[in-house]
Amino acid sequence: MLFGVLYHAMPLGHDRPLFTVVDYLSSHFRMGGFFAISGFLTGVIASRRDRHAWVQMRLARLIPPLVTGILITVPSMALLARGAGQGFALTGPTLFQWFHLWFLLALIVYLPVASWLAFGPACDRFCEIFIRLGRAAGSLQLAVISALSLACFALLTIGAELTAAIPYADATVLKTLPLILCYAPIYALGILFGRNRAFCRECLAPRWSLCGAILVLVAVDLILGRLAAFDGSPARIVIDGFARAALPLAGSFLILRSAIGMREVPGWVARLSEASMTIYIVHLPLVVALQHFTRELQLDPYSRYAFVVLTAGLLSFAFHNLAVRRSATLRLLFNGQIRNVGALAARPSHTA
Repeated sequence: MLFGVLYHAMPLGHDRPLFTVVDYLSSHFRMGGFFAISGFLTGVIASRRDRHAWVQMRLARLIPPLVTGILITVPSMALLARGAGQGFALTGPTLFQWFHLWFLLALIVYLPVASWLAFGPACDRFCEIFIRLGRAAGSLQLAVISALSLACFALLTIGAELTAAIPYADATVLKTLPLILCYAPIYALGILFGRNRAFCRECLAPRWSLCGAILVLVAVDLILGRLAAFDGSPARIVIDGFARAALPLAGSFLILRSAIGMREVPGWVARLSEASMTIYIVHLPLVVALQHFTRELQLDPYSRYAFVVLTAGLLSFAFHNLAVRRSATLRLLFNGQIRNVGALAARPSHTA
């Protein structure tokens, strides 16, 4: 989530190597890892709660931060646009500048399917299907990645077609529909991992072939992107679409395995993790304001970028520690934390 600050702080029309790397990592790996980890934690929590308590907790966790983010972002961007005048650049109408929070909307949309998958026999049935595919393919990891990569690609394509067919979709939250559909299988797989640890361990077992496949796909995607002969061609469009669908899934395996394998979380990482939602909600207006008011300074693009990232990050982090952490109301509004979370009905875990 914090990688989003690095992404949003990039200048428009960038062509520097560092910005290209940040852009590629964000669009091809960042959100895949987020939805995999989010799904995994959702599955783990579901194994310890009854359905009613789990749904209540998910709604409290998602809806207040989304509403808070919209109420902060839209007015602040409107005020910045009005105060800065013509030199202030936005990617669209100020009313629609909250789309960086689309992942919260996606998690709300996923909730009915997540509830069905996390409770009852559906989880075990899907795990059995993947295990059978793995036996046929000779590798459970290969079977899961192959099947879900195709699913992500198909959903991404369907989402793009639907968005293109809807008038004015680019001016509404419907512009994020391809992403919402594409990441749904990754989130669902995370839930399976969280509910069935044996299945998770087998899928996430170290495989050098996975790293090799990721490197090959990245190389092909980047090489075709550099060749003018393939610019706009059907082959280029298919490869780019498949890379945007498959790389987040494959990368999420490596990210999730690393996260699960951490034996001890350093204190500074825990503090950043605790503040991550607050930072993400408040950082965008800060980033845009800092970019605008430093545009006249004679700074190298990298120096300006570092200044914007550090300043926006530190201010957001300070706001969390000085205000959000000290108020139960603010913790609910910015982080979706409820006081009686420990009183929610619990149940014993029965998965391996």
